[in-house]
Amino acid sequence: MEEQAKVKQTEEHAKVKQLRKKSRLGGIFILIFLLLYVPSLLHWLFGRDITTDILRIGIVEDSINVDAYIIRDEEVFEAPFDGKFVPNAMEGEKVSAGAKIAMVLNESSIELIDKIEEYELKIIEAQNEKNKNINFFSEDVNRIEKQIEEKIKQIIKESNVNSLQKVGLLKNDIDELIKKKINIIGGMSSADIYIEDLKKSRDNLKRQLDYNTISSVAELPGIVSYFVDGYEEELTPESIETLTPGYLESINPKNVLTVSNNRNVEAGKPYAKVIYGIDYYIVFALKPDVAGSLEAGNNVNIRINDIDREVKGIISYKSDEIEGMQIFAVKVDRYLDETTALRKINIDLIRKSSEGFRVPLKSLKDINIDEMTAKIAIVKANCAYIRDVKISVISDDYAIITNLDDTGKNGVSLYDTYIVNPKNIEEGQIIVK
Repeated sequence: MEEQAKVKQTEEHAKVKQLRKKSRLGGIFILIFLLLYVPSLLHWLFGRDITTDILRIGIVEDSINVDAYIIRDEEVFEAPFDGKFVPNAMEGEKVSAGAKIAMVLNESSIELIDKIEEYELKIIEAQNEKNKNINFFSEDVNRIEKQIEEKIKQIIKESNVNSLQKVGLLKNDIDELIKKKINIIGGMSSADIYIEDLKKSRDNLKRQLDYNTISSVAELPGIVSYFVDGYEEELTPESIETLTPGYLESINPKNVLTVSNNRNVEAGKPYAKVIYGIDYYIVFALKPDVAGSLEAGNNVNIRINDIDREVKGIISYKSDEIEGMQIFAVKVDRYLDETTALRKINIDLIRKSSEGFRVPLKSLKDINIDEMTAKIAIVKANCAYIRDVKISVISDDYAIITNLDDTGKNGVSLYDTYIVNPKNIEEGQIIVK
């Protein structure tokens, strides 16, 4: 009995050990479960504010928006007397050296122009009438020539049978047909004479007009403009180094003289100009902390928002600090013909532009401006992974990022999912999307 009791006691003790072992393993599994899944469960229940997006290719610019002023090499033409002017070149048109850009006419010249226009209209009407008559009478002439040809054939036939009487009648018929043909052709010739007389009268008036007009001539090749704002002699390439922020602020080119419908001009007042060369300057003022590392000789891009054009340029001048600002002049050589009517413009000064993985700035962690590095959280298989990246270009809202090395290991790839607001995201955290 005692042995049976001992055996039974031993079996019960073994069962207790086994139960304790199972309980210990169960506790470990429960602890692992709590560590792995409870945070995700809590986030799923209470923290569904994680936003994700896809890595895509985009462009980010490091740019400054500022008002600027255009400075050109310009020659202004003033009217020698009261009257009207006739443009020989259109706005923004390129002309060669010695080309007439416009003519200024006095009152007597204006009357001559009206008469010249009358003659031009008469010449056009006479030519149109002549063309109509040519088409109409040419059929009559062709018909008469065929009739003459038939009469000649009949004369030959009657001559063979010695019918002299009929031959005589046929000759009379041919003479009458020839007279009709001459009258028709003579009428057409008189139209030519009339048109020639009109042209001679018109040319005579043009010669008289030359004595009563003064032409404005471009000394060098350039671009013609009829927008005169009064700053042509103040804002010159030579004046750039004398400009101040206060002066730039005072520029008001709203009172621009332009070509009016009647093209009236006043003696001594400007009415046209020629812009010489292909280069011009875009000038603006910046605070030193905004200008940053901009220096003379730097290559920059400028977007002229008024015409939605982007042009490459070089900083040709940077002033010392004046009135708490610095003056910059950027030399450019494109779109001169599209900016002839502009003086004050709005630009984006693009210091740097890059294309690559474009992400919101708020999606980056631990940004190091000196090293231009940061961290980004990407999501793979519902798990967060923190990746180190390099910043190529940064703006107020976005950045272009690249991998720290070219191997692609532990980096980011196109169309990866990343977390837009990764502030409290940790490596290995379960992300329920």
